[in-house]
Amino acid sequence: MNDAMHPLDRAADLARREPVDPADWEQTAAGVMRRIRASIRPGRRLLVPLPDDRGSATFVNERVVVVLLRRALLAVDGAAPADIRLEVVDDRCTAVDVELAAAYGTDLQVLGARCRAVAAEALAVLLLGAADAVDVRVSVVDVTLDDPRL
Repeated sequence: MNDAMHPLDRAADLARREPVDPADWEQTAAGVMRRIRASIRPGRRLLVPLPDDRGSATFVNERVVVVLLRRALLAVDGAAPADIRLEVVDDRCTAVDVELAAAYGTDLQVLGARCRAVAAEALAVLLLGAADAVDVRVSVVDVTLDDPRL
């Protein structure tokens, strides 16, 4: 396998290498997904402006931001993140697109507002003052009768 391969070809190659036992499919699928996730490009760096005047630059990887947002949103009752994408311009996060799965019967406007607030709070913890300039956009892309977090 080489780095010039298309990411889907690399993922297929990794999946073929994993021995499959039908009785143990869940563990096999988890192992394949770990390898696929490890094969994707490294995340972009995001500038975190510090409140001091020493002139140093601090950065955080976008993957850290996505994991933080996913964990925060999983704590919201009746919702689960389906996808989280960051828009980055010149090492600064300018926008976050959150796609949600929601439980049937949930007030989607209230849920969206709650998830937007939770995402903004999580961003403020990690990106400090830079979080104020991030546009958090939330949309519901799926509704399920079951708990969307499962």
